[in-house]
Amino acid sequence: MDEMNFDHLNEGIRELARTGSKEERIAAINTKVYIHHPAVTIGLMQLKDLVKNDCGIRPCGGVIVGEPGSGKSELVDALGRGIASDAERDGTVAAEVVRFEPTLDGDPDLLLREIADAVGASGAGGKDLFRETAEQIKQRRLAAVCLDDLHDLFRQANKASRKEIPQWRVNACLKLIRMLMNTTLVPFLFTMVPSAVRFLIADDQLDSRIQKRVVLPLWGADRDFVEFLKKLEREFPLKRPSNLGRLEVARWLSKNTKSTRVITQMIREGMRIAVMLDRESVSLSLLKQLYPAASMSSAAAKAAVKRTQSAVSDSAPTAGALEDGFVP
Repeated sequence: MDEMNFDHLNEGIRELARTGSKEERIAAINTKVYIHHPAVTIGLMQLKDLVKNDCGIRPCGGVIVGEPGSGKSELVDALGRGIASDAERDGTVAAEVVRFEPTLDGDPDLLLREIADAVGASGAGGKDLFRETAEQIKQRRLAAVCLDDLHDLFRQANKASRKEIPQWRVNACLKLIRMLMNTTLVPFLFTMVPSAVRFLIADDQLDSRIQKRVVLPLWGADRDFVEFLKKLEREFPLKRPSNLGRLEVARWLSKNTKSTRVITQMIREGMRIAVMLDRESVSLSLLKQLYPAASMSSAAAKAAVKRTQSAVSDSAPTAGALEDGFVP
């Protein structure tokens, strides 16, 4: 162990891997790691451009499309961190990105109440809640307001009662969102799955306010995925290299799941077990023991990828698939 140089790790965690206790290293493994598909980086630049350049004069918004686990919510959170970092660098007051997941059961009054709560409007003293909410958004000079999982509004069924939501109630919720966009001129962001995009497009008035559309694809066994696995490995303080970028590991993982979140969870669990059992590396055999059943069937994964690619025609290009002879 003493002769190891720990070159397989990022420099900042090498000392922890070298001298840290099991408990300290497992705590580090449990810490959130932000490594995503390259499309997230592109999407982040697009949304920053939207927030800084496209809004303030006219109503505007952006939509982030992707299957569950593709990193939609994480992208919005990364936008907030990026804006805060830019403000700190420039010596200005940071504008906040407010992200929340509304109930979206077709009740426009409940939706307004939830938006008000998210932005800090109290509605006390008999004030008009819409006006107070709009004023609060403007006074806080928010960078953006994000409604997570907008697709729930289009499922046409209340999540609690499973009763169908009348179209007029869906329209009322969308009208409320449009009115807030018009009144505040603050960008509104929406995350949704690919199958819901057609409902957004069907609302001409809301769709016309969408200036940026970001599509987050799921992973495949390509060069981007190999680089993602390599970067992920370098973040966790194990004493021996796991070589997660090997072709057989990439293929097995991409066959089992296409989700950034699930893949990260699988690797993290493997890392924890490796530390606890003094293995100090994650082998493919260990991952197979931990996850003997595929978390997503091959057919389901292919269908998810197809839905993502077809949701928006100008989706980001992906790298070519690995060839049998390719050794990363």
